[in-house]
Amino acid sequence: MLGNNSQIGKSGTITDKVNRVETDTKKSSMYKNSGKRIKAAARELNAAGVNTAEASKLHSRYFARIVLIVLLAASAAAEYARGGAVEWFFLAMMTAVFLCVCMVPYAAAGRISVERIIEEERLLVDGGQMMVQVFVRLSRPLPLMWLGVSEGIANLTIPQNAVVPYRTVTVPGFSRVLMFRYMVTGLQRGELDFQPIRISIGDLLGMTVRTLELSCASSVLVKPQPPAGEHWKGFPGAIPGVNASNDRPVASASGLTLTAAARVSRDGMGPEVRTYTPGDPLRRIDWRAMARGLGMQTRISNAEQPSEVIILLEASQKAYGKEMRLFDANVGRAAMALRRAFEQGKGVEILSNSLEEERVTVRAGDKAALRLAEDKLARIQANGVKLLFDSLAGIVGQMPRGAAIICLAVGHASTEGTIEAGSIRPDFGRMNNGDGTELQSVAYGAKLAGIRGVRLYLLLAYGGGVMESQQREREWQERLSGTGCFVKGMPVPAAYQDNHPTAMEGGRVDVSASIS
Repeated sequence: MLGNNSQIGKSGTITDKVNRVETDTKKSSMYKNSGKRIKAAARELNAAGVNTAEASKLHSRYFARIVLIVLLAASAAAEYARGGAVEWFFLAMMTAVFLCVCMVPYAAAGRISVERIIEEERLLVDGGQMMVQVFVRLSRPLPLMWLGVSEGIANLTIPQNAVVPYRTVTVPGFSRVLMFRYMVTGLQRGELDFQPIRISIGDLLGMTVRTLELSCASSVLVKPQPPAGEHWKGFPGAIPGVNASNDRPVASASGLTLTAAARVSRDGMGPEVRTYTPGDPLRRIDWRAMARGLGMQTRISNAEQPSEVIILLEASQKAYGKEMRLFDANVGRAAMALRRAFEQGKGVEILSNSLEEERVTVRAGDKAALRLAEDKLARIQANGVKLLFDSLAGIVGQMPRGAAIICLAVGHASTEGTIEAGSIRPDFGRMNNGDGTELQSVAYGAKLAGIRGVRLYLLLAYGGGVMESQQREREWQERLSGTGCFVKGMPVPAAYQDNHPTAMEGGRVDVSASIS
């Protein structure tokens, strides 16, 4: 409990460069219910021992204090019995020690206020860093005591992650304003919640420790970010006018694709062909391909480029298993595709099988909806029950002609047994989703997209290397040949998967590491 003259932490307003964090009491109503459930789960994990700051709480040395009290009583008894100069000196010395180590930490603390400042809060992204400043203001100097500051940072979006602790200690001397600065590296996307700041005050002999918990509630949002070095080419929302050599649609059963010269020489000038649908103009039919026995195919012109982009995000726990960093990578790619498509003036719709987020619509030019969609992607969780591929055909059947669908999923089984749980691999003829249902909807959805004139881009995340990703990509292209579906393997580097948040004292240089 705090004394009557102690002041609970204060916070100010948020600025652009140096932001004083204050409690946000005006959250959107759509996040209220899901946010309460996430925070409740985080608190349960912290109570079970995840909070390392609580586990390392400093305590007074009670046995040493008992010994000191016994010596003080003995000196008082000796002075009463004999009353000599030695007994008086011994009693005075023990009394001074007792007052310094037992009474001063409680009497000299006075009023204490704390303030937390986060630098460049709006630029926090997955894999980046965060600079935090903690100011401690004292009402009176503490020359004969030490002062410790500790706090923890919990990720409410990923409650199973451990709390990131920060602890430091100093001798304030006669200073009344103390500033502590530290950096958190390896951020992961989600909502970061700062726990109450714990102030510990003790004597220089370490016999008495007084601990105060000052409430300085605040939270920040870390935006999703794809793995470093990824550049999309040839996809909706990518750099316009640029197409990668290996990002080509499978146009026929034999895997043949149109060459650049053929695209220029044909009437449509389009980079793709699709299966003929009754009602297509006859001048768009590829008669040469039909003469070669490849069936009736319709060339897609530039006028048929999609004006709407639909992003499908796999958010099922079964698909990812324990490799949740693959899910973070897919969320980052969805955010990048959203931003690029919005910059090109296209409307975007995000669909996922998460329990909290189902459908997010961003109309062309609506910047407020864009920011809201990015915030939702930062908070989304992989807690879906049903696999996204089970609903692929139904989603494609509702899309208008000319729409582009970017499907972000995981393309291989992890080492944690996610094959049995229902992850996706090319052998979907022999795969089941755990209850015996074959995953034929993957191929059926791709074929239905070609029939309805919907451009389907299948982006599969892999935890292995580039060679494995390319091999899996070729296998998927063979399986989906003849559907006009784009297939691309997206490897997730080991550096991205092994990214974990860590707090370092002193900013960009860890003081403890430099001293050792």
